[in-house]
Amino acid sequence: MENMTQQEIEKITFIRKGRFSLLGNRILQLQVSEGIKVFPKDISNKKSMYRTINNIAKKYNRQFETGILPDGKGWGVVRVA
Repeated sequence: MENMTQQEIEKITFIRKGRFSLLGNRILQLQVSEGIKVFPKDISNKKSMYRTINNIAKKYNRQFETGILPDGKGWGVVRVA
């Protein structure tokens, strides 16, 4: 066991109990105008990425923009509001 610095703590994606996967939790933690790249290996649940994003948007009253990355190997998710 070892102590963590503040920078290490800020990089942690904390997992909540309940219905969201690691991807859902990371999307939930996005601040306005922040974005992430999502690759197929990151999707670990049965639901599609778009369904996960729509569930978060409805439940937590947030808006996201999604699209396919230019190389076609993943998706981009940006929180708008």
